[in-house]
Amino acid sequence: MIDIFVTYPTKKQAQKICGMLLKQRQAACVNFFPVESWYFWQGRLKKNREYASLIKTHRRHFIAITRYIKQHHPDAVPCIFELPVGRVYPPYQQWLLKQTRLP
Repeated sequence: MIDIFVTYPTKKQAQKICGMLLKQRQAACVNFFPVESWYFWQGRLKKNREYASLIKTHRRHFIAITRYIKQHHPDAVPCIFELPVGRVYPPYQQWLLKQTRLP
């Protein structure tokens, strides 16, 4: 099990991308939350309100999820990274694996 952290310019974009990941069974669950991001882009300090998602999935889906997000995300270089998960409540992990099964 892994979590994939991604930021998006809007809540609508986050929901659209993650909704499809859920329908494709590449994600078992997604959490959304507003964030304030400060970062340097093209030599300038940017300050933006964005939406972040925490995508709960199986490690085997990371590459496909990253590919899908890159294809549909409006940013040239979207923030996408894996958060390794430590111990997990076994029934939850079993549920997640069942939800993200490969066809």
